Amino acid sequence: MKITSILGFTLAIAAGVISGSCKEEDTSPANQTVDLIITAYDPNTESTIPNATVVVINNGKKDSIITNSHGSGLFHSVKIGSSIPVTVKAEGYTRAKLFADVTTSDYRQSQYTVNVNLYALFGPSTATVRGKAEIETDLTNTQKEKVPAGIVITALINPDPNLEGTSNEVSITTTVDASGNYSLTVPTSLSGMPIKLVYPDLELDQKIAINRVDEQPSFPKTSPSLQTIKTVFSTSEEAIKVPIVAPIFALVNGGTSPAGAVIYRITPENKLEKWNYGVNDENGGSGFSPTATIPSGSIVVTSLLGQTTVAKAAAYSNNEGKIISIDIIEGGAGYPTQSNVNISKVDPTFPLETVSIKSGDIKVFNINYGTGTSRAKDIQ
Repeated sequence: MKITSILGFTLAIAAGVISGSCKEEDTSPANQTVDLIITAYDPNTESTIPNATVVVINNGKKDSIITNSHGSGLFHSVKIGSSIPVTVKAEGYTRAKLFADVTTSDYRQSQYTVNVNLYALFGPSTATVRGKAEIETDLTNTQKEKVPAGIVITALINPDPNLEGTSNEVSITTTVDASGNYSLTVPTSLSGMPIKLVYPDLELDQKIAINRVDEQPSFPKTSPSLQTIKTVFSTSEEAIKVPIVAPIFALVNGGTSPAGAVIYRITPENKLEKWNYGVNDENGGSGFSPTATIPSGSIVVTSLLGQTTVAKAAAYSNNEGKIISIDIIEGGAGYPTQSNVNISKVDPTFPLETVSIKSGDIKVFNINYGTGTSRAKDIQ
């Protein structure tokens, strides 16, 4: 009886051991979780960043935490094998966005750590980008105009361009001041970071001399004029053609259609001397008194760029009532010397390529929007 009892007890223990050995721990990755530790880190100073805000999306739920004195924030129960969206930001630093791939070969591991680099927007680990922004909004002078104050210039910096799974591009903006200057302080590192400057397309009023709008008749039925035209200044296109417009022309009135001449010579004293090209069948007008001298009061000499004393001219008609010549009687004074009111076209100049910039660098990028890439009117 006693022996039987001991044997029964022994069998019972054995049965228990066998039963326990059949229930193994489930260590498959789909059912394992770890504590995820996100550490905000400044690689330039090799130090952690406390009081940074860390936001993660874990299993469809948003969770956030402030990093401790060691720059770390802990999130519980993150599944091994998951890809967790993480955003880290701290005042005075760049923001970082990435996916934390929680992978490990040891499914009994209890914690998984990800260091996230943030770069200071102040101090010795920064660089300066500056320059002057110019534009040609007045094509009737040889001076460049300043880009209007308040135009926004943006620097795009990617602190970790070779780090997969990140979207850390940093956008730093500044505005052009009243003198046309701009300056940016940008984050970088001793080894350098890629930076690209981005400039807005502009639409501004532009002063320009034109011979005519496309649908208008040619000179002398349409006179050259100074106009203000809405003009687009694109950063990625070539400049549109700028018309050649003679600054001085004469119109002979009194016929059924006017006559005119537009190209001239002037003396060294800036007096009008004579026309390089006189009138012809195309610009001789019609309906004037045959074989007549047209009085100077019927002839208007115009300078688009002004003068101090207006010249006087006389005109002569043939037996068909067309003007065949215009002569200068008094040369006036103060006439412009150039043969074209407008400057030649200027293509936009922008440093659009990505360049590397290092801590302490001062990079100067001067920009010129040029003479415009399209206009609201088609002109000649």
